[in-house]
Amino acid sequence: MYKIILFLFIPFISIYLEEINLEFPAATKLRREEYKLEMQNTIYSEILAYSKKMDERLVKKSFEYMQILNYLEEDGYQFLKMILTEYPTKSENFYSAALEASYTLYETGFEEEMENILSLTTNLKHFAIVSNFILRKNPNEKGNHLKLLQTKFKNSEKNPMVKILSQYLNSPPVEHLSKRPPIKDLFSHNFGEGRFILFSLQRLNRDYPGLLIIKNSDGKFIRREDGSIFSISQLARSISDLPSYVVNGNTPQGIFSIQKIKTVKSDVIGPTPAVITALPFEVSPDIFFHTSTKSKKWKIESYLNLFPVSWRFYFPIQQAFIAGEIGRSGIYAHGTTVDTEFYADYSYYPNTPTRGCLSAKEIWSKKTGKSIYSDQVSLLKVLKNFDPTKGYMIVIELDDQQTPVSLDEVLMDILEVEEAL
Repeated sequence: MYKIILFLFIPFISIYLEEINLEFPAATKLRREEYKLEMQNTIYSEILAYSKKMDERLVKKSFEYMQILNYLEEDGYQFLKMILTEYPTKSENFYSAALEASYTLYETGFEEEMENILSLTTNLKHFAIVSNFILRKNPNEKGNHLKLLQTKFKNSEKNPMVKILSQYLNSPPVEHLSKRPPIKDLFSHNFGEGRFILFSLQRLNRDYPGLLIIKNSDGKFIRREDGSIFSISQLARSISDLPSYVVNGNTPQGIFSIQKIKTVKSDVIGPTPAVITALPFEVSPDIFFHTSTKSKKWKIESYLNLFPVSWRFYFPIQQAFIAGEIGRSGIYAHGTTVDTEFYADYSYYPNTPTRGCLSAKEIWSKKTGKSIYSDQVSLLKVLKNFDPTKGYMIVIELDDQQTPVSLDEVLMDILEVEEAL
Protein backbone atom coordinates (compact mmCIF):
# COMPACT_ATOMS: atom_id res chain seq x y z
CA MET A 1 0.00 0.00 0.00
CA TYR A 2 2.98 2.29 0.21
CA LYS A 3 5.65 3.57 -2.12
CA ILE A 4 8.93 1.68 -2.42
CA ILE A 5 11.65 4.26 -1.94
CA LEU A 6 15.19 3.67 -3.20
CA PHE A 7 18.18 4.86 -1.17
CA LEU A 8 20.93 6.71 -2.98
CA PHE A 9 23.84 8.40 -1.24
CA ILE A 10 24.79 11.65 -2.95
CA PRO A 11 28.26 12.85 -1.93
CA PHE A 12 28.99 16.57 -1.69
CA ILE A 13 31.87 18.88 -0.86
CA SER A 14 31.18 21.02 2.19
CA ILE A 15 31.01 24.76 1.73
CA TYR A 16 31.49 26.42 5.09
CA LEU A 17 29.83 29.76 5.44
CA GLU A 18 32.36 32.41 6.33
CA GLU A 19 30.80 35.48 4.79
CA ILE A 20 27.18 34.79 5.77
CA ASN A 21 26.44 33.73 9.34
CA LEU A 22 23.10 31.92 9.18
CA GLU A 23 21.36 30.29 12.09
CA PHE A 24 18.10 28.37 12.50
CA PRO A 25 17.67 27.41 16.20
CA ALA A 26 14.83 24.98 15.41
CA ALA A 27 17.37 22.78 13.59
CA THR A 28 19.01 21.53 16.78
CA LYS A 29 18.49 17.86 17.61
CA LEU A 30 16.27 18.61 20.61
CA ARG A 31 14.05 21.04 18.70
CA ARG A 32 13.77 18.62 15.76
CA GLU A 33 12.63 15.84 18.09
CA GLU A 34 10.12 18.13 19.79
CA TYR A 35 8.67 19.19 16.43
CA LYS A 36 8.38 15.60 15.22
CA LEU A 37 6.57 14.61 18.42
CA GLU A 38 4.28 17.62 18.06
CA MET A 39 3.34 16.57 14.52
CA GLN A 40 2.68 12.97 15.59
CA ASN A 41 0.49 14.09 18.51
CA THR A 42 -1.45 16.47 16.25
CA ILE A 43 -2.17 13.70 13.77
CA TYR A 44 -3.34 11.37 16.53
CA SER A 45 -5.58 13.96 18.24
CA GLU A 46 -7.14 15.25 15.01
CA ILE A 47 -7.89 11.76 13.71
CA LEU A 48 -9.54 10.90 17.02
CA ALA A 49 -11.55 14.13 17.08
CA TYR A 50 -12.75 13.72 13.49
CA SER A 51 -13.71 10.08 14.05
CA LYS A 52 -16.00 11.12 16.90
CA LYS A 53 -17.72 14.16 15.36
CA MET A 54 -17.04 13.85 11.59
CA ASP A 55 -16.43 17.59 11.51
CA GLU A 56 -13.83 18.68 8.95
CA ARG A 57 -13.08 21.84 10.94
CA LEU A 58 -11.32 19.63 13.49
CA VAL A 59 -8.69 18.64 10.92
CA LYS A 60 -6.24 21.53 10.53
CA LYS A 61 -2.72 20.14 10.14
CA SER A 62 -2.96 16.35 9.81
CA PHE A 63 -2.88 16.12 6.01
CA GLU A 64 0.24 18.29 5.85
CA TYR A 65 2.00 16.54 8.74
CA MET A 66 1.22 13.07 7.39
CA GLN A 67 2.98 13.98 4.15
CA ILE A 68 6.02 15.47 5.91
CA LEU A 69 6.45 12.42 8.15
CA ASN A 70 5.63 9.87 5.44
CA TYR A 71 3.02 8.71 7.93
CA LEU A 72 2.01 5.17 7.00
CA GLU A 73 0.47 4.06 10.29
CA GLU A 74 -2.81 2.12 10.21
CA ASP A 75 -4.80 4.90 11.89
CA GLY A 76 -3.74 7.33 9.16
CA TYR A 77 -4.64 4.90 6.40
CA GLN A 78 -8.09 4.21 7.86
CA PHE A 79 -8.61 7.96 8.41
CA LEU A 80 -7.98 8.72 4.73
CA LYS A 81 -10.09 5.78 3.62
CA MET A 82 -13.03 6.94 5.73
CA ILE A 83 -12.81 10.47 4.31
CA LEU A 84 -12.62 9.32 0.68
CA THR A 85 -15.53 6.92 1.20
CA GLU A 86 -17.70 9.88 2.26
CA TYR A 87 -17.07 11.80 -0.98
CA PRO A 88 -18.55 14.32 -1.82
CA THR A 89 -20.20 15.26 1.48
CA LYS A 90 -17.44 17.64 2.68
CA SER A 91 -15.92 20.82 1.25
CA GLU A 92 -13.80 21.07 -1.90
CA ASN A 93 -10.65 22.16 -0.04
CA PHE A 94 -10.99 19.38 2.53
CA TYR A 95 -11.12 16.73 -0.18
CA SER A 96 -8.29 18.39 -2.12
CA ALA A 97 -6.06 18.05 0.94
CA ALA A 98 -7.18 14.47 1.64
CA LEU A 99 -6.63 13.41 -1.97
CA GLU A 100 -3.20 15.05 -2.06
CA ALA A 101 -2.18 13.21 1.13
CA SER A 102 -3.50 9.91 -0.22
CA TYR A 103 -1.61 10.39 -3.49
CA THR A 104 1.58 11.30 -1.60
CA LEU A 105 1.56 8.35 0.77
CA TYR A 106 0.01 5.43 -1.11
CA GLU A 107 0.07 3.88 -4.56
CA THR A 108 -2.51 1.22 -3.74
CA GLY A 109 -5.20 0.60 -1.15
CA PHE A 110 -7.75 3.15 -2.37
CA GLU A 111 -8.70 1.69 -5.75
CA GLU A 112 -12.43 1.42 -5.04
CA GLU A 113 -12.65 4.89 -3.49
CA MET A 114 -10.69 6.51 -6.32
CA GLU A 115 -12.79 4.89 -9.03
CA ASN A 116 -15.93 6.05 -7.25
CA ILE A 117 -14.67 9.63 -6.96
CA LEU A 118 -13.62 9.63 -10.63
CA SER A 119 -17.17 8.78 -11.66
CA LEU A 120 -18.85 11.15 -9.17
CA THR A 121 -16.73 14.28 -9.15
CA THR A 122 -17.51 17.48 -11.00
CA ASN A 123 -14.38 19.10 -9.57
CA LEU A 124 -11.55 19.31 -12.10
CA LYS A 125 -8.73 19.33 -9.55
CA HIS A 126 -10.15 16.25 -7.82
CA PHE A 127 -10.54 14.55 -11.20
CA ALA A 128 -6.89 15.28 -12.04
CA ILE A 129 -5.51 13.92 -8.74
CA VAL A 130 -7.68 10.80 -8.85
CA SER A 131 -6.88 10.14 -12.51
CA ASN A 132 -3.16 10.38 -11.81
CA PHE A 133 -3.53 8.07 -8.80
CA ILE A 134 -5.26 5.38 -10.86
CA LEU A 135 -2.98 5.69 -13.89
CA ARG A 136 0.18 5.12 -11.86
CA LYS A 137 -0.82 1.46 -11.59
CA ASN A 138 -3.15 1.18 -14.59
CA PRO A 139 -1.70 3.35 -17.40
CA ASN A 140 -3.81 1.52 -19.97
CA GLU A 141 -6.87 3.32 -18.56
CA LYS A 142 -5.75 6.71 -19.88
CA GLY A 143 -8.00 6.42 -22.96
CA ASN A 144 -11.06 5.88 -20.77
CA HIS A 145 -10.05 8.77 -18.54
CA LEU A 146 -9.69 11.04 -21.57
CA LYS A 147 -13.21 10.16 -22.74
CA LEU A 148 -14.59 10.72 -19.23
CA LEU A 149 -12.79 14.07 -18.98
CA GLN A 150 -14.26 15.21 -22.29
CA THR A 151 -17.74 14.08 -21.22
CA LYS A 152 -17.69 15.59 -17.73
CA PHE A 153 -16.13 18.90 -18.74
CA LYS A 154 -17.35 19.17 -22.33
CA ASN A 155 -18.04 22.90 -22.02
CA SER A 156 -14.56 23.63 -20.63
CA GLU A 157 -12.38 23.29 -23.73
CA LYS A 158 -10.64 26.58 -22.93
CA ASN A 159 -9.96 25.62 -19.32
CA PRO A 160 -6.14 25.38 -18.99
CA MET A 161 -6.26 22.30 -16.75
CA VAL A 162 -8.54 20.50 -19.21
CA LYS A 163 -6.10 21.42 -21.98
CA ILE A 164 -3.00 20.07 -20.28
CA LEU A 165 -4.70 17.02 -18.76
CA SER A 166 -6.11 16.14 -22.18
CA GLN A 167 -2.63 16.46 -23.70
CA TYR A 168 -1.05 14.10 -21.19
CA LEU A 169 -3.91 11.60 -21.26
CA ASN A 170 -3.56 11.50 -25.04
CA SER A 171 0.26 11.40 -24.99
CA PRO A 172 1.97 10.68 -21.65
CA PRO A 173 4.89 12.92 -20.59
CA VAL A 174 7.48 10.31 -21.57
CA GLU A 175 6.21 10.41 -25.16
CA HIS A 176 6.56 14.19 -25.30
CA LEU A 177 10.04 13.89 -23.80
CA SER A 178 11.13 11.67 -26.68
CA LYS A 179 10.57 14.67 -28.98
CA ARG A 180 12.56 17.17 -26.91
CA PRO A 181 14.53 19.62 -29.10
CA PRO A 182 18.34 19.88 -28.69
CA ILE A 183 19.38 21.40 -25.38
CA LYS A 184 22.17 23.21 -27.24
CA ASP A 185 19.54 25.32 -29.05
CA LEU A 186 18.33 26.51 -25.65
CA PHE A 187 21.84 27.22 -24.35
CA SER A 188 22.84 29.24 -27.43
CA HIS A 189 19.62 31.27 -27.67
CA ASN A 190 19.61 35.00 -26.92
CA PHE A 191 16.77 35.65 -24.46
CA GLY A 192 17.17 39.41 -24.66
CA GLU A 193 19.88 42.01 -24.36
CA GLY A 194 21.56 41.93 -20.96
CA ARG A 195 19.58 38.88 -19.80
CA PHE A 196 21.13 36.18 -17.63
CA ILE A 197 19.56 32.73 -17.35
CA LEU A 198 19.33 30.15 -14.56
CA PHE A 199 18.94 26.75 -16.21
CA SER A 200 17.43 24.13 -13.88
CA LEU A 201 17.94 20.79 -15.62
CA GLN A 202 15.72 18.03 -14.27
CA ARG A 203 14.60 14.44 -14.81
CA LEU A 204 11.08 13.37 -15.73
CA ASN A 205 11.22 11.36 -12.50
CA ARG A 206 11.59 14.12 -9.93
CA ASP A 207 12.75 11.62 -7.31
CA TYR A 208 16.21 12.41 -8.67
CA PRO A 209 17.82 15.83 -8.09
CA GLY A 210 18.43 18.18 -10.95
CA LEU A 211 21.25 20.60 -11.62
CA LEU A 212 21.32 24.40 -11.81
CA ILE A 213 23.78 26.23 -14.07
CA ILE A 214 23.96 29.92 -15.01
CA LYS A 215 24.46 31.62 -18.38
CA ASN A 216 25.76 35.18 -18.22
CA SER A 217 24.45 37.97 -20.42
CA ASP A 218 27.54 37.60 -22.63
CA GLY A 219 26.48 34.04 -23.56
CA LYS A 220 29.13 32.32 -21.46
CA PHE A 221 28.40 30.11 -18.49
CA ILE A 222 29.49 31.07 -14.99
CA ARG A 223 32.60 29.29 -13.74
CA ARG A 224 34.17 28.68 -10.36
CA GLU A 225 37.63 30.00 -9.48
CA ASP A 226 39.23 26.77 -10.72
CA GLY A 227 37.66 27.23 -14.16
CA SER A 228 34.99 24.53 -13.79
CA ILE A 229 31.37 25.28 -14.69
CA PHE A 230 29.42 26.50 -11.68
CA SER A 231 26.57 24.17 -10.72
CA ILE A 232 24.54 23.21 -7.68
CA SER A 233 22.12 20.41 -6.94
CA GLN A 234 18.48 21.49 -7.10
CA LEU A 235 15.36 19.46 -6.37
CA ALA A 236 12.19 20.34 -8.32
CA ARG A 237 10.02 17.71 -6.63
CA SER A 238 6.99 18.57 -4.55
CA ILE A 239 6.29 16.47 -1.50
CA SER A 240 3.18 15.10 -3.24
CA ASP A 241 4.96 14.41 -6.57
CA LEU A 242 1.73 15.46 -8.30
CA PRO A 243 2.09 16.93 -11.81
CA SER A 244 2.70 20.64 -12.31
CA TYR A 245 -0.90 21.46 -13.30
CA VAL A 246 -2.11 20.66 -9.78
CA VAL A 247 -1.50 23.30 -7.10
CA ASN A 248 1.36 22.10 -4.84
CA GLY A 249 2.52 19.76 -7.61
CA ASN A 250 6.03 19.48 -9.04
CA THR A 251 7.77 22.57 -10.41
CA PRO A 252 6.50 23.13 -13.96
CA GLN A 253 8.80 23.21 -16.97
CA GLY A 254 9.17 26.46 -18.86
CA ILE A 255 10.29 30.04 -18.21
CA PHE A 256 9.99 31.90 -14.92
CA SER A 257 10.74 35.59 -14.54
CA ILE A 258 13.24 36.45 -11.80
CA GLN A 259 11.93 39.38 -9.75
CA LYS A 260 14.18 39.82 -6.74
CA ILE A 261 16.22 38.10 -4.05
CA LYS A 262 14.89 38.31 -0.51
CA THR A 263 14.42 36.42 2.72
CA VAL A 264 11.06 34.65 2.95
CA LYS A 265 9.37 34.30 6.32
CA SER A 266 8.90 30.54 6.40
CA ASP A 267 9.96 27.84 8.83
CA VAL A 268 10.62 25.42 5.96
CA ILE A 269 12.60 27.85 3.77
CA GLY A 270 14.55 29.42 6.59
CA PRO A 271 16.84 32.46 6.84
CA THR A 272 18.77 32.02 3.58
CA PRO A 273 17.46 34.48 0.95
CA ALA A 274 15.43 33.00 -1.90
CA VAL A 275 15.34 33.78 -5.61
CA ILE A 276 11.82 35.15 -6.07
CA THR A 277 10.35 34.22 -9.44
CA ALA A 278 7.00 34.82 -11.10
CA LEU A 279 4.87 32.78 -13.47
CA PRO A 280 2.83 34.17 -16.35
CA PHE A 281 -0.46 35.62 -14.98
CA GLU A 282 1.11 35.93 -11.53
CA VAL A 283 2.43 39.29 -12.71
CA SER A 284 1.62 41.41 -15.75
CA PRO A 285 3.49 40.79 -19.03
CA ASP A 286 5.56 43.98 -18.76
CA ILE A 287 6.83 42.92 -15.32
CA PHE A 288 7.39 39.34 -16.42
CA PHE A 289 9.35 40.27 -19.57
CA HIS A 290 11.27 43.08 -17.84
CA THR A 291 10.07 45.63 -20.38
CA SER A 292 8.72 49.18 -20.23
CA THR A 293 5.58 48.40 -22.21
CA LYS A 294 2.36 48.52 -20.23
CA SER A 295 0.85 45.36 -21.63
CA LYS A 296 -1.71 43.79 -19.29
CA LYS A 297 -3.06 40.96 -21.42
CA TRP A 298 -1.33 37.59 -21.51
CA LYS A 299 -0.92 35.71 -24.79
CA ILE A 300 0.73 32.31 -25.17
CA GLU A 301 2.50 33.56 -28.31
CA SER A 302 4.44 36.23 -26.41
CA TYR A 303 5.59 33.61 -23.90
CA LEU A 304 6.59 31.06 -26.57
CA ASN A 305 8.47 33.70 -28.57
CA LEU A 306 11.02 33.86 -25.76
CA PHE A 307 12.20 30.40 -26.82
CA PRO A 308 14.30 29.47 -29.85
CA VAL A 309 12.19 28.44 -32.84
CA SER A 310 13.05 24.75 -32.42
CA TRP A 311 11.47 24.75 -28.94
CA ARG A 312 8.26 26.69 -29.54
CA PHE A 313 6.15 23.69 -30.51
CA TYR A 314 7.43 21.49 -27.68
CA PHE A 315 4.35 21.24 -25.47
CA PRO A 316 6.06 20.65 -22.05
CA ILE A 317 7.47 24.19 -22.03
CA GLN A 318 3.89 25.46 -21.76
CA GLN A 319 3.63 23.99 -18.25
CA ALA A 320 4.75 27.23 -16.57
CA PHE A 321 2.28 29.29 -18.63
CA ILE A 322 -0.60 26.92 -17.83
CA ALA A 323 0.41 26.68 -14.15
CA GLY A 324 0.12 30.47 -13.91
CA GLU A 325 -3.17 30.40 -15.80
CA ILE A 326 -4.73 27.96 -13.31
CA GLY A 327 -3.58 30.12 -10.40
CA ARG A 328 -0.28 28.69 -9.20
CA SER A 329 2.05 31.27 -7.66
CA GLY A 330 4.91 31.70 -5.22
CA ILE A 331 7.30 29.22 -6.85
CA TYR A 332 10.78 30.21 -5.67
CA ALA A 333 14.33 28.86 -5.80
CA HIS A 334 15.23 28.61 -2.14
CA GLY A 335 17.16 26.78 0.55
CA THR A 336 15.63 24.50 3.15
CA THR A 337 15.37 24.06 6.90
CA VAL A 338 13.31 20.86 6.65
CA ASP A 339 14.76 17.98 8.68
CA THR A 340 16.69 15.91 6.13
CA GLU A 341 16.21 12.78 8.25
CA PHE A 342 12.55 12.65 7.22
CA TYR A 343 13.83 11.67 3.76
CA ALA A 344 16.91 9.57 4.60
CA ASP A 345 15.58 6.63 2.56
CA TYR A 346 14.68 8.67 -0.51
CA SER A 347 16.75 8.87 -3.68
CA TYR A 348 17.05 12.66 -3.37
CA TYR A 349 18.51 12.70 0.16
CA PRO A 350 19.89 15.00 1.57
CA ASN A 351 17.79 17.32 -0.61
CA THR A 352 14.26 17.90 0.68
CA PRO A 353 10.98 18.29 -1.26
CA THR A 354 8.78 21.38 -1.20
CA ARG A 355 5.24 22.48 -2.04
CA GLY A 356 6.25 23.00 -5.66
CA CYS A 357 9.36 25.19 -5.50
CA LEU A 358 12.99 24.45 -6.36
CA SER A 359 15.01 23.53 -3.31
CA ALA A 360 18.78 23.79 -2.87
CA LYS A 361 20.58 21.60 -0.39
CA GLU A 362 21.26 23.10 3.04
CA ILE A 363 22.56 21.36 6.17
CA TRP A 364 22.18 22.80 9.67
CA SER A 365 24.15 21.88 12.79
CA LYS A 366 22.30 19.59 15.17
CA LYS A 367 24.24 21.14 18.04
CA THR A 368 24.02 24.86 17.37
CA GLY A 369 21.43 25.31 14.61
CA LYS A 370 23.99 27.15 12.48
CA SER A 371 24.39 26.55 8.77
CA ILE A 372 27.32 24.25 7.95
CA TYR A 373 26.62 23.66 4.24
CA SER A 374 24.55 25.59 1.72
CA ASP A 375 24.21 25.30 -2.04
CA GLN A 376 21.79 28.23 -1.83
CA VAL A 377 24.50 30.48 -0.39
CA SER A 378 26.84 29.40 -3.18
CA LEU A 379 24.17 30.50 -5.66
CA LEU A 380 23.63 33.82 -3.89
CA LYS A 381 27.33 34.61 -3.93
CA VAL A 382 27.22 34.35 -7.72
CA LEU A 383 23.96 36.26 -8.11
CA LYS A 384 25.18 39.20 -6.04
CA ASN A 385 26.87 40.39 -9.24
CA PHE A 386 23.60 40.36 -11.22
CA ASP A 387 20.58 42.63 -11.47
CA PRO A 388 17.65 40.31 -10.56
CA THR A 389 15.30 42.31 -12.80
CA LYS A 390 17.23 41.16 -15.86
CA GLY A 391 16.99 37.42 -15.43
CA TYR A 392 14.92 34.36 -16.23
CA MET A 393 14.89 30.86 -14.81
CA ILE A 394 14.22 27.99 -17.20
CA VAL A 395 13.21 24.56 -15.92
CA ILE A 396 13.63 21.70 -18.40
CA GLU A 397 13.49 17.91 -18.12
CA LEU A 398 16.41 16.32 -19.97
CA ASP A 399 15.23 12.70 -20.04
CA ASP A 400 13.94 9.86 -17.86
CA GLN A 401 17.19 8.43 -16.49
CA GLN A 402 16.85 7.11 -12.96
CA THR A 403 19.81 9.03 -11.59
CA PRO A 404 20.65 12.61 -10.52
CA VAL A 405 21.51 15.03 -13.32
CA SER A 406 25.27 15.51 -13.72
CA LEU A 407 27.22 18.33 -15.34
CA ASP A 408 28.94 15.89 -17.71
CA GLU A 409 25.62 15.33 -19.51
CA VAL A 410 25.58 18.90 -20.84
CA LEU A 411 29.24 19.88 -20.62
CA MET A 412 29.99 19.38 -24.32
CA ASP A 413 26.90 21.37 -25.29
CA ILE A 414 28.04 24.23 -23.06
CA LEU A 415 31.57 24.21 -24.47
CA GLU A 416 30.37 24.09 -28.08
CA VAL A 417 28.00 27.00 -27.49
CA GLU A 418 30.77 29.07 -25.93
CA GLU A 419 33.24 28.22 -28.67
CA ALA A 420 30.81 29.50 -31.30
CA LEU A 421 30.55 32.95 -29.68
